Amino acid sequence: MKKIKQLSIITFALLSIGWYAHGQQKNDVVDLGTIGAFQQSLQEKIEKSTSQSRQDMLLGVQTPKQQLDLNVKYQNDENGEFTLVGSVDNVKNSSFYIKLVQGELRGNIVLKDQKLAYEYFSDASGRAYIHEKDIDKVLCIEYPAKSGSKVLDMAESEANFEVAEGVYDLQSLPGAYGCVLLDFDGYYLPPGTGWVNGNALNAAHSGMSDAQIQEAWDLISEDFRPFNVNITTSQAVYDSYPQNRRQRCVFTPTNNAAAGAGGVAFVGGFGYQDWPCWVFILSGKAGGEAASHEIGHTLGLGHDGRTNPSEGYFAGHGDWAPIMGVGYYKPISQWSRGEYAYANNTEDDLSIMAGYVGFRGDDHGNNFGSATNISSNGAGNIDMQYGIIERTGDQDMFRFTCGTGNVYLDINTVNRHGDLDVLVRLYEGSTGNQIGTFNGGGLNTRLEAYLGAGTYYISVDGTGAGNPSTNGYSDYASLGSFWISGTIPPGGSGGVVTLYQHCSYGGYAVGLGEGSYTLADLEARGLANDDASSIKVQAGYQATIYWENNFQGSTLVKTGDDDCLVNEGFNDQLSSIVVSRVTSSSVIEAESYSAMAGVELENCSEGGQNVGYIDQGDWMAYNGINFPSSGTYLIEYRVASANGGGRLSSDLNAGATILGELDIPGTGGWQNWTTISHTVNVSAGTYPFGIYAQVGGWNINWIRITKQGSILNNTGNTSELIKSETEKIDPVIYPNPAKNVINVSFSGEQAKGRITNTLGQTVMELPAISNQEPIDISGLKEGVYLFEIEFDQSRLIKRIVKQAN
Repeated sequence: MKKIKQLSIITFALLSIGWYAHGQQKNDVVDLGTIGAFQQSLQEKIEKSTSQSRQDMLLGVQTPKQQLDLNVKYQNDENGEFTLVGSVDNVKNSSFYIKLVQGELRGNIVLKDQKLAYEYFSDASGRAYIHEKDIDKVLCIEYPAKSGSKVLDMAESEANFEVAEGVYDLQSLPGAYGCVLLDFDGYYLPPGTGWVNGNALNAAHSGMSDAQIQEAWDLISEDFRPFNVNITTSQAVYDSYPQNRRQRCVFTPTNNAAAGAGGVAFVGGFGYQDWPCWVFILSGKAGGEAASHEIGHTLGLGHDGRTNPSEGYFAGHGDWAPIMGVGYYKPISQWSRGEYAYANNTEDDLSIMAGYVGFRGDDHGNNFGSATNISSNGAGNIDMQYGIIERTGDQDMFRFTCGTGNVYLDINTVNRHGDLDVLVRLYEGSTGNQIGTFNGGGLNTRLEAYLGAGTYYISVDGTGAGNPSTNGYSDYASLGSFWISGTIPPGGSGGVVTLYQHCSYGGYAVGLGEGSYTLADLEARGLANDDASSIKVQAGYQATIYWENNFQGSTLVKTGDDDCLVNEGFNDQLSSIVVSRVTSSSVIEAESYSAMAGVELENCSEGGQNVGYIDQGDWMAYNGINFPSSGTYLIEYRVASANGGGRLSSDLNAGATILGELDIPGTGGWQNWTTISHTVNVSAGTYPFGIYAQVGGWNINWIRITKQGSILNNTGNTSELIKSETEKIDPVIYPNPAKNVINVSFSGEQAKGRITNTLGQTVMELPAISNQEPIDISGLKEGVYLFEIEFDQSRLIKRIVKQAN
């Protein structure tokens, strides 16, 4: 699928930051002159007010709409800082602060009852301004306390308070870029902040139990798991961060900052002058929800409400609520972009917060080539894997090799207050075909499948549930932690290729199934680096041996046994290896790239995924593509384009050898597939293979490379051609998984076949199959089946997944 990339919009936004420092809401901006002139005018007004011996120090200021008198409760003009804090004279529930430090002006005037706010700011040239701003973009106002909840008063807090060291040393991401301190043990607010008219404040400790603190930290940590931020309860950790990369969140019954509210924060206040945000709900779940909400404000987020009915805070639907609405009452709360009905706020929560602290780094590869290996012991128990889905488009890939039998894998998120709804896809390693999709009824998922011996891949992703508009949520913020545990059938370690420590098959032995094995993968199976001297390869398979790790350096291809690798110069030199079937054609799934620039993945109508969102200059690279002999190869590309098509080129060795260019036709849809091809000459060897978008606007599903046959037979009869090996191309079955109908695409006119269950029992006989013929499987039960397709001289088996009707 094609989409317009946001480069021009991003560039404009970056250029705009200097002048409209916090986002202009209206055009009525008042220019206050230079920062120096503005400060001088305020100082002169202070001196005049003081000379008149007034009890209240009143400053008359101009806003875009009105003249206001500011009642100054706190002032400071020392050490290069100029600060004024107070309220608006004769206006209830009002406040203001003005702060000039290091050549920057920040401040606001808030009239809560009128739901009106003004913001002070400065630009890069040193001029000062004030403009009207949506009050919800300035301060969290009227955030509700949880109905029916008990907020401890100070006496109760004192009675319940016990110091518990264990919960005061929690960290979610040590060493992260940013830090948020959850402060449960009381806080002294110094004078001169934007809170409580600039007065000092002794906020009481929360009085929360160890269990409540742990629960609140669990919830908040998982909400912020996608980001490069450490959620901690340690004051020492907080103190180790620079002021502009940390934020304190105080849990306290002392609610002077916003009496009657569940919490309060300045929007965009993260890292500013150590001004805290506040939470007055002192329990685990509800307190954690309030804290995530207020911390979200400090990272630039506004409220999630509705226009119909008109409300400032949406309490959710079904089992879901937005964090920036009210999350107290639903088991699942997530960040939002306003996909529910009548949303009054469609801002991209994730992108806004990442602008302050960034996303955390990806922890597992997103394709077959970079999949993390899952090892197991002799009983089949796998080594537990941990991962994080940190972005909407992220999927974490894992690889395992097993014997024939039942596979049971549990892919679970956190045991309470999770945000990640786990979706798992199962792929066959030998073909790359997707053979199963698993999504449990709740957030967790269990994969159960009967599999034949071999190598398989799983992808872990976030998904949605229900209708985001009315009763559910999309995969937008289905993010967070997951763990993989379970069992696989033992015996897969025997594999189809066996490596031996010494010549003549001596020393220890390591068996490998189909798949790609880095040095780390080999070491996990017990093979030391540069320690293999002989090899056995089962018929129908080949082993491509690499001198260096990660499929680099010199290569040696073995399609049979070799009792000593000395003669080839590969004794004790193996550092990585690819085990694959020997076929006439090599099919590369487009999404299995080892590196790329600019592209994204999406579900494909022909099964599995395809590469899409391809623009001019985007590219994909595939390591370790073997051309077993010198000669002519047919390279085919399965492509689609909803518009006028595009153009691609392919190359070897990172562009050192250009194989050619092809025009891509318009196919009338992003999932309307066609095959284009060209014939190239390649010298024998293993290369990095690349595809480059000369002109964008297209999708690609797979690439097929086929060695072409000899032109003349041994008799020299020029009229009798030896058949090209392309006649033996593997069929494509789509969609897979399927509910009612599958289609079979293959070269040639007709074939025959049958479908068997995993016990080997025939459930459908297919005496005649035509190319592209639809086959009705609606009568089959849900599960995994084997599809056997027989041609004149060969028989192929494909695994298919029948979904519930």
